[in-house]
Amino acid sequence: MTVRSTHLKAVGVTSAALLTIGVLASPAAAVSRNFDYNCPAFAAAGTGEDTVNADLDPGSFPANMVAGQTVTNSGATLDVNLDAAQEFLASTFGNSVSGTVVATGANNTFPFHMVIPATPIPTPPSTLKVHAAGPAKIRPLKAGTWTVKAGDMTATLTVSGAGGAQTLPVECTAPTDASATYGKITVTKDKTTTVATAAYSPKKDIAHGKAKVRSHFGLKATGKVVFILKKGTTRIAKATTTLNKKGIATHAFKRVKKHGKYSITAKYLGNGNLKGSSGKDTFRVR
Repeated sequence: MTVRSTHLKAVGVTSAALLTIGVLASPAAAVSRNFDYNCPAFAAAGTGEDTVNADLDPGSFPANMVAGQTVTNSGATLDVNLDAAQEFLASTFGNSVSGTVVATGANNTFPFHMVIPATPIPTPPSTLKVHAAGPAKIRPLKAGTWTVKAGDMTATLTVSGAGGAQTLPVECTAPTDASATYGKITVTKDKTTTVATAAYSPKKDIAHGKAKVRSHFGLKATGKVVFILKKGTTRIAKATTTLNKKGIATHAFKRVKKHGKYSITAKYLGNGNLKGSSGKDTFRVR
């Protein structure tokens, strides 16, 4: 499928969109890319070719994002232009086509879910333009440079005619070279929040520290947490533990006996995609 992928309309976002994504995004440079989608179903059905010309417009995306952040463009479009042989094949199934076109976003590509309204299939010989529209999304999961590129897609087509309706799935594979690339986005680390809790067990003279780490845009927190036990302003002990799968770390400080006010500070050290943060809680030994 030859796809004329023009119009990455990266011209910034509205103030309402900025509130939605929660970050001031500078505009990305607009680019145009022509590339071929491979759709074997057309060749298998007897047209002798497996490429279809189309224009894919994913809409506007910012040049700068945060790891885990999602930006949705509701105005993405895909126009597929069937040549005479492909239009003739479609006409053998019916006189109208509708359905959906879905890209899952696998392999760090951008996902979309577009709807094809009922479109008349003209009497051959002719050509046919099939228009689809719907949301496209970007959600980079790693800090660094994220390449905006088109991925594989599946068209689920319902062709209707006098004899009823048939549903036909069409799988299309995107190229893996630079021809399917729209541009690049600079991705920074997401901020985190660390909530620390401290509890004291007087019967065992143990102070328990617990840290729960969450990221702003929902990436799972991984890495190390440093717990620091202080009596007043004096540091008594320090320990480093690893977050579990739920983003929680714990440590037990033993032989905490002297009366007074204590604090436990939990410092999350961050990782390649998340910034560090800290939290603090207090307890008293009586």
